[in-house]
Amino acid sequence: MPESSVAVLLVIGLGLVFGYLNGFHDSANIVATMIASRALSGRQALAITAIAESVGPFVFGVAVATTTGNEVLDVKAIGVSVTLAALGAAVL
Repeated sequence: MPESSVAVLLVIGLGLVFGYLNGFHDSANIVATMIASRALSGRQALAITAIAESVGPFVFGVAVATTTGNEVLDVKAIGVSVTLAALGAAVL
């Protein structure tokens, strides 16, 4: 697929869907113990999780993403079509 504006919009859309689904599943795993043990209500546990997930990269950095971007992936091989395929597979 050529790198057109439609493909870029699809990548952005799939990226948003993936971010939502990833957060949805991560939050469930993170809050399960707090809710099941009745230490916190569901609303409190999700609020703490949302804050921690948002602040985490700023406090602890993005070392994993940096390593993946610099050492694991070949930047020349990654384009819009590869990104679109990867996000599509991740969402499915």
